[in-house]
Amino acid sequence: MPAAADVSEGRDAAVGGALRAGGFLAGQLLTVGAVALLFRHLGVDDTGRYVTVLSLVAIVGGLTDLGLTTLGVRELAKAPDGARRALMADLLGLRLAATVAGVALVVALAAVAGQETTVVAGTALAGLGLVVQNAGTTLGMDLLVRLRAGRMALADLVRQAAAAALIVGGVAAGASLLLFFALLVPAALAGFAVVVASVRGARVAPSGEPRRWAPLLRQTIPFAVAAAASVLFFRVAVVEMALLASERDTGLFGASFRVVEVLSVLPALAVTAAFPVFTRAAAAGDDDRLRSAVARVSQACAAVGAGLALGLALGAPAVIEVVAGGEFDDAAPILRIQAAALFASFVAAPWGFALLSLGRERTLMWLNVGGVAVAAAVGAALISAHGARGGAVATVLGEVGLALSFGLALALAHARLRPSAALLSRVLAAAAVGAAAALAPLPSALVAVLGLALYAAALRLLGGWPDLSAFRPVR
Repeated sequence: MPAAADVSEGRDAAVGGALRAGGFLAGQLLTVGAVALLFRHLGVDDTGRYVTVLSLVAIVGGLTDLGLTTLGVRELAKAPDGARRALMADLLGLRLAATVAGVALVVALAAVAGQETTVVAGTALAGLGLVVQNAGTTLGMDLLVRLRAGRMALADLVRQAAAAALIVGGVAAGASLLLFFALLVPAALAGFAVVVASVRGARVAPSGEPRRWAPLLRQTIPFAVAAAASVLFFRVAVVEMALLASERDTGLFGASFRVVEVLSVLPALAVTAAFPVFTRAAAAGDDDRLRSAVARVSQACAAVGAGLALGLALGAPAVIEVVAGGEFDDAAPILRIQAAALFASFVAAPWGFALLSLGRERTLMWLNVGGVAVAAAVGAALISAHGARGGAVATVLGEVGLALSFGLALALAHARLRPSAALLSRVLAAAAVGAAAALAPLPSALVAVLGLALYAAALRLLGGWPDLSAFRPVR
C-alpha cells in the first residue's frame, strides 16, 4: 500500500497539472476574441510583423531561460528546506540578469539589421514584458515544488485575461501596432502580482552576486543549450518565413502558427506539475513508481494531443475565421498541416521530462541542437519552394523527428521506460476514425465536433482512454 503522503502528493500533482493546462487554455479562450479583433485591425502585413516580434522575444525567453525553470524545480524538489531560500535567490538573480541581457541583445540586432522602427521598439517593449513574466515564473518555482500549481494557473489566467482586455481596449481606441506591444507589460505585471501574493513567506530578493551563480551555470549549461534549441526548433520556421517568403505568406503562416504555438504550451505546463514526482522517484531509485507515472502521463498527453490535433485539422476554416477573419482564409490548409506538429509536441513532452529526471541533460542537448540544424536546412528549402505550406511541412517534420528521437533515447536510457508503440497505435487508430467526419457535408465547426465525438468513442473502445490517476504511486 502506498503511504498516505505519497497518495496525497500524487493527487496534488495530478490536480495541479490539470489546473495549469486548463487555466492556460481558459486564458487563451478568453483571448480568442481579442486576437480575432487584433488581426482584423492590423491586417495581414502588420500581423506578420506582430507575430515575428513575439517569436523573437519567445526565442529570447528560451535562450535566457538557461534551463533554470525546469532544473530549478528539480533541484528545489531535492534540496533541504533550509537551503531552498538561498537557492531561489540565486535562481532569480541569474534569470533576471540573463533576460535583461538577452532582450538588450535582440533589440540591438534588430536595429543593426535595419528593421523598421516599430519592430525595434516593439521588440524592446515585448522584452520588458518578458522580464516581468520571467520574474514571476522563477518565484513560482516554489509553488510548483510544493505542488501548488493551481496558484501558477491562476497567475497565467490573470495575465492572459488582462492582455485580452487591454487588446480589446486598444482596438477600440484605434491603436497603432506599437501600442499592442506596450500592452504586454501591464498584462505581465498582473500575473506577477498573483505570484507574489501566493508565495508570501517564500518571497526572496534576487541575488546580486555573480560568483554564486557559477555553480548553477555549470550545472545547467547542457540543459540550457537543449532548452534554447527547443525554442528555436519550433520557431525557426517563423524567422525563415520572414526572411525568405512574401509578407502575405508570412502573415498567413503567422496566423496559423499562433494557434498551434498557444496550444503547444499545454503539454509542458501539465508535465511540469508532475516533474517533481518524476524527480523524487528517480532520485529514490523507485523504478516502479517512475515507470507508472511516465507511462500514464504519456498516455494522457498522447490522447489529448491527438484530440486537439484532430479538432484543429477538421475545424481549421472555422478556427481561422474566428481568430483572424476572412482575409486569412488561405491559412486554413496551413493550420491543417501544422496540427500534426501539435500532436508530436504532446507525445514528446513526457519523454523529454523523463530523460531530464534521469539526469540526461546532455542527451537532450544533442538531440535538440541536431534537430534545429536539420529543421533549419529543411525549412529553408521547403519555404523557398512552397512558401507558407512549405514552412508548415517543415514544422511537422521537425516535431515528429524530435519526438521519435526522444522516444529512442528514453528506451536506451532506461529499458523499463520504453515508450509503448501499442498505445500510440491505438491513439492513431482512434484519430483515423474521427477523421472520417471530414466526409460529412457539414460546416467545419460541426465536422470538428462530430470528429471529436467519434474519436473519443473509438479511443475508449480501443483501450487508449487516459488514466486520470496518472501520478498516483503504484501499489
